Amino acid sequence: MLATGTPASHLYFYIEFLNCWRAGDYHGAFDSLHRYFDYTMHTRDRTYYQYALLNLAILQADFGCHRESVLAMRETVNAARETKDMACLSFALSWLYHFHRAHPQECPDVIAATVERESLFLLKVKARDWGMDHLLSMAYLSETRQILLAGESIPGAFESLYRSAQINFTRQIRNAVGSQMLLRSTLWSRLGVTQCAWIECEAFLSTHRECSPSEDVAVALCKSAYILSMRGRFDEAFARLDRIPHQYLRSLKINQYWTAYSGLIKLRRAVFRYVCAIVCRGGGTDHRRNEVAAAESLLQQLNAAKQIDADCLLEIAVTKIEFLIRLGDYSSVGDTRSSPHTCTLF
Repeated sequence: MLATGTPASHLYFYIEFLNCWRAGDYHGAFDSLHRYFDYTMHTRDRTYYQYALLNLAILQADFGCHRESVLAMRETVNAARETKDMACLSFALSWLYHFHRAHPQECPDVIAATVERESLFLLKVKARDWGMDHLLSMAYLSETRQILLAGESIPGAFESLYRSAQINFTRQIRNAVGSQMLLRSTLWSRLGVTQCAWIECEAFLSTHRECSPSEDVAVALCKSAYILSMRGRFDEAFARLDRIPHQYLRSLKINQYWTAYSGLIKLRRAVFRYVCAIVCRGGGTDHRRNEVAAAESLLQQLNAAKQIDADCLLEIAVTKIEFLIRLGDYSSVGDTRSSPHTCTLF
């Protein structure tokens, strides 16, 4: 192309942006994104400024630059309001809400005013007024997650969940059904009905895997692998984790999720082996000490890890409580119960 003097298409830079993003090359992705939108403005294509900011905000968030990401997304909201781009505006508001729920302590001075002004209730009202069924469905799912995180009424969580399910069914929103089924699986797990949680994950993987985002597929495989580990079937659990395609793991978020659940299952295996060594009186004292050391090392690694999903944090806390009880360290159990990740259990 350079030898013939043919100018490169601006789409080439967007493809380079996506490739660098998947490969974890922050500087390359950042540079290609700027080049793409610079060329589209130069060639007068119908590309809007708010979408450049939207891509930039999501890129920053994926690489852990949270403050820069929120600033870019707030600018996206302002630009979308000026151009009256309701689709972009609703997505940006929904993203800000989810970010605030996931990272409330990251940069409160930046997002507090925005979240206070554009609450979840306002999102539902706007989605209903604009006829955005997909956004309304996801708003009800967000409400369900909020109820679970706050430890509020389980019937209220089921009500919001089935409101979302009704919208998905009547409006034929297939790509939101997976998130709905996974959240229902979380609800059953929270209630202790692991068989129903397992059925939800299996039904999702068998019927909705092809039309769902890769993140939902990875979550379903991790959740079902953890349920297998709760039954003592650790080899099958690790085999299921290995079923996650390698291209999915190029995403930083999915990779962190997979790593956290791998460590959690290894922790449960160490606790299980320690209990078996005590009950069967096999392996001697050294074997039991090795299992205790392995469990303590895994706990330290999991507690030091960042960007772990709230559900995984809760399961880590529960496994830690079980481990401390097996050791007879009941004073430390009381400290674990007062943790913000376990307060909703009691």
